[in-house]
Amino acid sequence: MSSQLSPLEASGLIGAVSDGNVVAAMNGGFFDAYYKPASVSFPDNFPRIYGTVINDGEILNGGDIGNAAALVFDSSGKPSIGYADIKAYYEVNGSRKQKIGDGVNSIKSYCYTDVMKAPVYVAEGRSVTYVKNGTVSNTVTSSGVNVSVPQDTMIILDDNALQSGDSVRLVYDALLDGQAVDAQTVITCGPMLLSNGQNVSMSDLSSYDEKQSASAVNQKSFAAISPDGRLILGEVTSSSNAIAEYLKSKGVKDAMCFDGGASSMLYVSDIGYKQSAGRKLASIFAIVDKKQANAGVSAAPSESVIKVNGNYASIAAYNIDGNNYFKLRDIANILKGTDAEFDIGWDGAEKIVTINKGTYSGETQISSSVSPSSAVKSASKIIIEGKPADFTVYSIGGNNYFKLRDIADYLGIQITWDASTSEINITA
Repeated sequence: MSSQLSPLEASGLIGAVSDGNVVAAMNGGFFDAYYKPASVSFPDNFPRIYGTVINDGEILNGGDIGNAAALVFDSSGKPSIGYADIKAYYEVNGSRKQKIGDGVNSIKSYCYTDVMKAPVYVAEGRSVTYVKNGTVSNTVTSSGVNVSVPQDTMIILDDNALQSGDSVRLVYDALLDGQAVDAQTVITCGPMLLSNGQNVSMSDLSSYDEKQSASAVNQKSFAAISPDGRLILGEVTSSSNAIAEYLKSKGVKDAMCFDGGASSMLYVSDIGYKQSAGRKLASIFAIVDKKQANAGVSAAPSESVIKVNGNYASIAAYNIDGNNYFKLRDIANILKGTDAEFDIGWDGAEKIVTINKGTYSGETQISSSVSPSSAVKSASKIIIEGKPADFTVYSIGGNNYFKLRDIADYLGIQITWDASTSEINITA
C-alpha cells in the first residue's frame, strides 16, 4: 500500500489495511522524507516513492525498472527475493500495448492513477485522456494547468489514438533473476544482501548513498527467505555486510535491505511494535491473514449494563471474545449532551468513518436488543479528529461495533467496571 501525498504514522497505514488481519508489517522502500508538507507540489516537493510498488496486481507506483532488488509474492502468497525487471504497459481493447516510460505515477510518467493525490502539472497543448473504471470517457487539451486524478480514474497523456469507449487497463511483465514470474505483489528497494547464497552486499552499490554502503553501521530493515521458504523480517543496527554474513551462516540464500534510519519499523500483531518508525511513512508492506479475517467470530448479546454519569442507558451490545462491543451510533447517542459528545461522518466511496467532537447529528434510535450473530473485522478506516486510529472494529449486520475502551481516550471519558453488578460506568 502506498500514500503518495500524505505519509502517515505507521499505525495509520496498518489500520488502513482492509482485506484481512495484519500479522506483521515493515517499512517499505526509499522515499523523499525531506519534502515540506506545508507546500506540497508535484514534482518539485512531494514524498516521492523511489521504487516500484505493486499490490495484488495493481501498479501503485513505478513499474519501469531493471535489475532492482525486489521482494515478490506470487498469487499463492509465496515470497521470493531477487533481481527484478518490471515493465508496465497500458493495454487498449485487449490488444495494443503501450509501454509506460518511467512507470506509473512517477515524475516523468505520462500515466497517473487515483493513487496520485497530488495535482499533476500538464503543459499547454498536451492531451489528457480520462479513463473511468477502465473505459475512456473523454480527452481534453491542457491549457497549462494542474490536473487532479478523480476517484476510480486514470489519466493518460499524449495518446491521441485513444477513443471514447476504448477499454484500457494497466498490465506489466515481470522477471525475477531473468525468469518470468507470477508477481502479484512487488516492492523494490535494496541493496541486495544475499543472492543465491552469495554475499553481494559489497558490490554494485553505485545507486545508493554512502549511508547504504556495506560497512556503514546504522538502523536497517531487511527481508530474507529462510531455507524452508518462509519470509524473515528484521530490524537491527548493524552493517549490510554483517547482516548478510549472519543470514548466510543460517542457511539463507536470498536477502535484501529496505529503507532504514528513522524509517525503520517492525510490527508483529501478537506483541505490537518491535521498532517504531521515527517519521511518517509513505509506504509499508503488511503480511495479511485474509482467511482468518473472512472466517467471522461469534458475537453473543452482552449482559452488561451501562451507566452514563450515574444514569442508566438502555443500549445493547455484543460480547466478542470476552469484550463488549457497541454500535458507534449508539455510543454517540448516549453521550449526546455530555462533554464527550461527538459526531460521526461516513465516506462510502472510501469506506472511511470519521469521528469529531461536536453535537451528534445522526439517527437517534438506539439498539435496545440484539440477537446472536457472526462478526467479521470491519474494512472501514477510522479517522478521529483528523488522525487515523488503529484498533479492532467489527462489522455486524452492516454496522461498525467498537470496544468502548478503545475510543475512551479519544473521547475524554473514564470507564470503570463493577463486576458485582456487571455494570459499565461511564463518566463523561
